[in-house]
Amino acid sequence: MTDPDPDRLATAERILRRERRRTVDEREAFDALRAAVRDTPTERAQSVPPESPAPSVLSGATNTGSNGATAVRRAYERTVMAVPHYEEEYGDALRESLEAEFGTEVVVGLTDLGRLTPGLKRAVLDAAGTARAERDRFVEALDAEADSLRGSETRLAVIRDELGTLADEPTPDFGARDAVRARLGVLAGDCDAVADDRQATLREWDDRFDPPAGVPDLPRYLYADLDATYPVLATVAEVGERVTRLRRCVEREMAAPPRADDAPGTSSD
Repeated sequence: MTDPDPDRLATAERILRRERRRTVDEREAFDALRAAVRDTPTERAQSVPPESPAPSVLSGATNTGSNGATAVRRAYERTVMAVPHYEEEYGDALRESLEAEFGTEVVVGLTDLGRLTPGLKRAVLDAAGTARAERDRFVEALDAEADSLRGSETRLAVIRDELGTLADEPTPDFGARDAVRARLGVLAGDCDAVADDRQATLREWDDRFDPPAGVPDLPRYLYADLDATYPVLATVAEVGERVTRLRRCVEREMAAPPRADDAPGTSSD
């Protein structure tokens, strides 16, 4: 077992900050899109011949060049598709992106049928509001994850520091070794407590934050590129292994026959 990676949790924090910044950018982009759509005038639907099938509530024409629909598509390109990370994270063409965010019916209304009817405008505003709300919930989830990560990191740092002190501390007699062994038992319990709290946080995540599609598990989504998908639990395991190794070493020393300088009453004089 290797020693704990001191940079793993710091790297996880950097990933969290990047993901939060990107999510906020997207949330603000959907806010800007909604403002642009609200300011875009609607158009009357074209009349449909009696023998034609009834159009969707979003439809109303076959003119893909209508000013309203074109304005909404251009606004989408200027806002949602213009976030700094769009190409790296998504890279979708306009129609693919619209469908991913708003669904097929809205896409057909904006690109194929083409008039910004009142029904289509309401659908776009509702879909953009839903997308915005999803980002808002995800920011809340990321903030909760950041709190959990920082709290775990602080607790593990305390354990690491004391572990280093105990490893360097001289144990000249049985009593000193027994005291170190007892303290290592406390540190092992502290490691277990960090792991238990972290696992409880992960179990609560789905219920608290209603994860968006494609995010079944927050750590797997965020930390897939790290050496450990669950960085806190991996670090706890590594610190716990160090505690166990040192405790075994101390116990071996306690079980060994006493040295002459360990015997009570001995003196070097």
